[in-house]
Amino acid sequence: MRNLFLFLSLSFLLVSCNSEPALSDIDKLNGYWEISHVKGDNGKEKEFSFNENVDYFYLENQEGFRQKMQPQFDGGYKTNGAKENVFVKKENDSIFLYYETLQDKWKEHLIRLTEEELVVKNENGITYTYKKFKGYITDGEK
Repeated sequence: MRNLFLFLSLSFLLVSCNSEPALSDIDKLNGYWEISHVKGDNGKEKEFSFNENVDYFYLENQEGFRQKMQPQFDGGYKTNGAKENVFVKKENDSIFLYYETLQDKWKEHLIRLTEEELVVKNENGITYTYKKFKGYITDGEK
């Protein structure tokens, strides 16, 4: 009986860790995100330890915008004001983020979304992993 419980617990853990996000998770996207690493379709990876710009997402009812922001050391942000419209759509059990500007349209496959991590893959096979941005100077640092 103990082995069965252990097997079921591990199976649930594996399934929940590997499952794609649900539409009900989309609110977790709201806020500031910074790229932590990028993986190309050729398998090469690039790590980022510092970002001058972060992405700010605001979504309500599965639509909103993404805007590039420049964090300031005083805790504020600057921006050039340009926004990309974002629409969330579910297709074939996967969630996609559709972006639109006056000049272009594209989409990204939402691979993973938690309170602290965002992973998307674009149409060129490039995977972007983001972490929640907490500011340049966090509590306890001087």
